[in-house]
Amino acid sequence: MTFTVDEVFKVLNLGIRIWLIAYVIKRYVVDQVTQKIKEEGFEITSLRQQYTMWREKSADVSKKMQEEQQVFFTMQDKFVAWQRDIDLKKAKKRAECVLRQKKIEDCVARKYESIWHRQLVQTELPEIVDHTAVVLQKKFKEDSALGRKYISDVLDGLQG
Repeated sequence: MTFTVDEVFKVLNLGIRIWLIAYVIKRYVVDQVTQKIKEEGFEITSLRQQYTMWREKSADVSKKMQEEQQVFFTMQDKFVAWQRDIDLKKAKKRAECVLRQKKIEDCVARKYESIWHRQLVQTELPEIVDHTAVVLQKKFKEDSALGRKYISDVLDGLQG
């Protein structure tokens, strides 16, 4: 088989074109694709790190929320207990005030009654004594033995 010069140059020209296309593809396209793949790899790694970081932060936030919720419930329980204690103390104070008020009213009533008795004695006693003296004088004038017995009973009672 004989090749002509023209055919050899055509084959050689075809080879150079294929080599040139392969060189251009390798030099520019493959490098750019490799660079893009590396960039995508870095971006994927960065996104994974960000995802891990956000997941950890989310877990921390959830944990803090649970702790805060626990603190809230504890404080709420303490507040309810404190409020209950305050209500009990208020009820006790009210009961004490009612008792004190009752004692004061009783004391005032006793003093009022005492004053009333004193006034009654001061106003009525002279009349009663005078009336009794008149009645006894009449009785003892009628029966002198009864008068002596009464005086001796009074003296015995006083000595007694």
